[in-house]
Amino acid sequence: MANSGWYNESHRHKLAAEGIKTGRKSYEPMPAPAPKPILDRLEKEAIAKEMEEYQGWANRETWAVALWWDNNQGDQEYFAEQADEYRKKGKPVYEFADFLKETAEDIQESVFEGESNDDAKSMMKDVGSLWRVDWNEIAQSYYDTSKENEKYGDEKRNKVIHTTKGSPEYHEFIAKHK
Repeated sequence: MANSGWYNESHRHKLAAEGIKTGRKSYEPMPAPAPKPILDRLEKEAIAKEMEEYQGWANRETWAVALWWDNNQGDQEYFAEQADEYRKKGKPVYEFADFLKETAEDIQESVFEGESNDDAKSMMKDVGSLWRVDWNEIAQSYYDTSKENEKYGDEKRNKVIHTTKGSPEYHEFIAKHK
């Protein structure tokens, strides 16, 4: 019995040892992959997060939305008033963040339906993807600005705006009004 099962298995193992594939699965266990060091992975994630930040914001998309809404005086005043109302009613930041997200989604929908102005089209083109926007960060920024405006008075509104935080003018203004 030259073609017995024993012969076939033995012959396959001999061929496998020589590096020749036989078309059948080997029953020898595969070596486990070397574990990736956890520290390296965590360090890489931290570096990626640092690299993700853009102009002081969580990412480029968050920065772009905040920039568009702050660079348009009408939008900036509207969202500042909304933040004042939400904050004075004691609503948490995440509720204002939901409002901001819904507003942006409405803008995006109007762009898709062809019912928007050129600014809305340009904003959506610059932002790219709304799902990456950190709405809580933008909302917190408006809340912080609202608190500062309340502290320094309405006549100084727009002097302290959240996009200028960290600038020399901002620090000068704060130092002058302490």
